[in-house]
Amino acid sequence: MPPPTRTAVVICCFTPQRLDDLRAARASLSHQTMLPALVIVVVDHHDDLFALLSAELEADTVVVRNSGRQGLSDARNTGLRAAADADADADIVMFLDDDAVAETTWVERMTAPFAAPDVVGVSGFAVPVWDAPGRPGWFPDEFLWVVGCSHRGLPDDGGAVRNPVGCAMAFRAKALSLAGGFVTELGRVGSSTAGCEETEVSLRLTAQASGSVIVLARSARVHHRVTAHRQRLDYFLRRCRGEGRSKAAVSRRHPGAATLRTERRFVVVTLLDATIRALGEGLTHLRPAAFARAGVIVIGLAATVVGYVDARIRPERRPLTTPTAMSHAHRYRAGAAG
Repeated sequence: MPPPTRTAVVICCFTPQRLDDLRAARASLSHQTMLPALVIVVVDHHDDLFALLSAELEADTVVVRNSGRQGLSDARNTGLRAAADADADADIVMFLDDDAVAETTWVERMTAPFAAPDVVGVSGFAVPVWDAPGRPGWFPDEFLWVVGCSHRGLPDDGGAVRNPVGCAMAFRAKALSLAGGFVTELGRVGSSTAGCEETEVSLRLTAQASGSVIVLARSARVHHRVTAHRQRLDYFLRRCRGEGRSKAAVSRRHPGAATLRTERRFVVVTLLDATIRALGEGLTHLRPAAFARAGVIVIGLAATVVGYVDARIRPERRPLTTPTAMSHAHRYRAGAAG
């Protein structure tokens, strides 16, 4: 399989309140050591924002409306279709959040792993940038996924991952298209705390061809903004509960003991070790923040489990979508996925 040659970067947005963040995200793609062939901004059902961005970015960016259901999943699918356009013909489609700024080598380092034919996806590494008042002392590194960042417990560089970080991920465009893109049962709508659409699509992608893998590129870094409201304990717990509910939806779609293997290992190995270390730090150095981190790990895990169990007992009535290969008009040129 020849190495990929054309990359498209998709940025999804939904509110003018993050306009300055979006501008910074877009600007970061203009200073790359490897420039993307195409940048696509998808506006999620906001006419005024679409008009503003169409006028502001028309010179070097494709601005499109989300042509599907409101929410991040179909916004990403719209970006994928735009990348699949005959004029774009991208080999790799990358996703950057509208509140994340890519380092100058991000595109180059995200693209490099695709030289291996078995790699169908790459997760970058998201570093938190905390708004004032700043990172709370109780916030555990193991729960940085709560604020959309890379957490402690991930594998070494180049290791296989099942949960790519949504603010900085890339896929073989043909494989993602043939898998049907992201399901609308999952994913955020506006500022909701739902998620796991990246997990679900990764399960389908790696199942398409034997030996397919999604890998972590630790050097492909973005800086992801964490606003003040995401630093509060109430948000932390709501996000954990939302994650539990989303994982329940994934397990319904992909029944089997292996579906949540990553989560079980994370709990048994990473969170247990983190709790013991935090308690040890608190006892040895008499640090209240360390005791607080240990407590937050426990209640964060509890909130996630409660969300999971509740969703298994009382599943949401959001319509289930059945991912299929995208329509012929938006399919990539013929060839095996992956």
